[in-house]
Amino acid sequence: PQEIEPFERADGILCARQSNVRMWQKMYPEKPVHWLPVPYPLSYIRSLFPAPHGPRKTFRVGFIVFCECEASFLTAYAIHRRFGDSFEFVFLNVPGTYMSGKEGPDRMKERILPDSIVDSWCSTLPFRHSIVSSWISFHDFIRHIHNCDLLIFADSKGHQGRVLMDCAALKIPCVCTDSTSCANRLWSDLSVPMTGILEKSLEVAERLATGDPELRLYAEKAHDVLRATFAEEPSKRRMISLLADLGIPC
Repeated sequence: PQEIEPFERADGILCARQSNVRMWQKMYPEKPVHWLPVPYPLSYIRSLFPAPHGPRKTFRVGFIVFCECEASFLTAYAIHRRFGDSFEFVFLNVPGTYMSGKEGPDRMKERILPDSIVDSWCSTLPFRHSIVSSWISFHDFIRHIHNCDLLIFADSKGHQGRVLMDCAALKIPCVCTDSTSCANRLWSDLSVPMTGILEKSLEVAERLATGDPELRLYAEKAHDVLRATFAEEPSKRRMISLLADLGIPC
């Protein structure tokens, strides 16, 4: 009840997620409900990383572990089993419960643990990998994504938003679940139901290994959609239009 009270008093409701608009419209049909996504700082991100990462002997696949740990690690196993040591992996936002020891007081401190974690079940992973704990700065997080050739986000809880935008901004192909409107908008060619993540990831990994140029086209398309929908200028126009609809001069 305490969480609902502000919405009861509000004259209107703004939704950062487009998929939530219908829910609030049904709950409060008498109130105006608008989609107002958070603007994405595309120009800033491109200024940080104006060019792709340098050449490597291996392909690097990133995983956003967060809430689907088992799916991420099993998908990495499957890719390594099929393609061997031509692939390496980085696991981002790994919960502390999957790491040995306790986190220190500085939760924003980055922990890169190459190859394995001593005295942890993660030390049994039979491939080259790094583990990055949760709570690193946005700049460090985006740097890790920039250094990947492919990102996989097996998310079933609708927490994708910004990560999918990060991949689009950096033109990194992203295999993800089709659980959000953002996934369908940016990565419609690479998004699948949760049950299809492993199979889709293997398919895309093979296309990456064989140099399929269509993956680059998918990334360019996502980048173009991001720029046209969520970047600074379209966000400014959307806000001005919303203010006009609410009768607020600007």
